Amino acid sequence: MKYLIPIILIAGFSISASAQDTLLLTLEDALTRGLQHNYDLRNQRVNIDLAKKEFDKLGARRAPVVIASGDLRTNLVLPTTIIPGAAFASQGQDAEDREIRFGTIFNLSGTVSATYPVIDPVLSSDREIAGVKQRLEETIFEKQKTNTRLAIAEAWYDVLLQQEQSRLAAQKQSRAQDLLAITATRLEAGVALPSDLERSRLDTANARAAWEQAQNQLVLSRQTLAFRTGLPMDTPIAVSGITVAGVPDAPSDAQPEQRWELREEQLRLDLTRLEIDRLGQQYKPNLSLYGSASVQHLSDDFAIWQRWFPLVFAGLQANLTLFDGQLKRRNQEIVQLQGLQRQQNLERWREDIRYEIAIAQTALQNASVQWTNYRQNLDIAARLLELERERYAGGKALYSDYLNAEYSLREAENNLLRGWYAYLTAKLKWEKAAGVL
Repeated sequence: MKYLIPIILIAGFSISASAQDTLLLTLEDALTRGLQHNYDLRNQRVNIDLAKKEFDKLGARRAPVVIASGDLRTNLVLPTTIIPGAAFASQGQDAEDREIRFGTIFNLSGTVSATYPVIDPVLSSDREIAGVKQRLEETIFEKQKTNTRLAIAEAWYDVLLQQEQSRLAAQKQSRAQDLLAITATRLEAGVALPSDLERSRLDTANARAAWEQAQNQLVLSRQTLAFRTGLPMDTPIAVSGITVAGVPDAPSDAQPEQRWELREEQLRLDLTRLEIDRLGQQYKPNLSLYGSASVQHLSDDFAIWQRWFPLVFAGLQANLTLFDGQLKRRNQEIVQLQGLQRQQNLERWREDIRYEIAIAQTALQNASVQWTNYRQNLDIAARLLELERERYAGGKALYSDYLNAEYSLREAENNLLRGWYAYLTAKLKWEKAAGVL
């Protein structure tokens, strides 16, 4: 009987549910489900679409703006003024003052006006800024996607760990029951003490409790994975699709410049530089062409079939800021300081990533060495337990000798499982740090 951990292709694994009720998830399946479900990623996709719309909206600034308007007004009381009579009298004669009423009772007008920006000095800067903002939103999406992949993969590996823990607990419980049967037989033969039987019963009870605890931990890990992948909390999940014949292949070379955090900070720095350029463009002259065509009806009897008067005009309008109280310089100084902060953030991220890669590489190497040692220790512990079991069954070894061998095997199994899990998680963290996840 062998007690090596067969960490092979895990398929059809089920503990508390039947095979047809258990959802088998490979790592790729879990990543696909989780990335599609994640609401942060959904919202970030909307942010990307919004940035694209903002960029497209700038195209309207090169098109003419045409506005049509109409107005119907009724003057209930017309304004009246008085002109002195002397204005109408001959020299040396007197005349009465006259009241003059201005306007008509009805005033109907329609106007079509248009403006066209001939020179817009900030348009090119706004387009560049909008393009960088769009790339920034796409970069933030990829960064969030990487972090989400890491969280999903860790949850998936945790289910793998708890599945193996539960399987080991079941094996320990089976061995404890076998040992209890052997001890009862030896007690009947008079070669074992009653205390040995009681200790064996206690070990069996402890093994049962450990198995129940492993089951509970498996449920918790399944719930976490279900949450990450958008599945119902009560979904019985079993992970599958990992084949291990030895230490997994080492990850590829690091590509720290591919880290999305660096790209994000670089884009933010680019935005700062463009903002400085835009502030300078704002103070260049702009030129617009405008025109208007209108007709107006004036009457006291609303005879709209007559008395229409046209008005048409066109012109050029230019604007140039001559003095702004040094507002331009002060705004540029503020943006330059913000740019300095972003440059320092970029350098800080480079240092942080180099440090992260270094410690992740060290952790990965340590995990690889430990896992190799744990496999060798497990082989030794398994052979030792087989020998002690045969000796104990044949009356050549004490119960304590067999129990010590059992404890050694349990420790070796747990160490190997924890070592494998530590390697997998260390590999994930290294890939994230190296920009290849």
